[in-house]
Amino acid sequence: MQSVYDSVGCTSTYCEVASDGSYLEIDTNPYDIDDYYSSSAIEYIEKANLELGFTEALYSKMGKTRALDGTLTDENDKVKASWTYHPDKGLRVTYEVK
Repeated sequence: MQSVYDSVGCTSTYCEVASDGSYLEIDTNPYDIDDYYSSSAIEYIEKANLELGFTEALYSKMGKTRALDGTLTDENDKVKASWTYHPDKGLRVTYEVK
């Protein structure tokens, strides 16, 4: 996951890689500021999805997620993606190595 972190240009403010490389998490609002999100972090998510072999459909699903939907997931051969959205907390995506 470190290579994805590096290739999409993540910063430690919005992205975290597990010390064992088992996951990458991207949070568009890490400080839980009401009605805020980072457009840079949104771009990191879009790029990470493609780097990890997901189609653009996943990004579309993420963009349509509502707070009522809870945690949603999608996966491919190598990675499981899970995400949540809340208007006051933003979009948080975790990519986990299978």
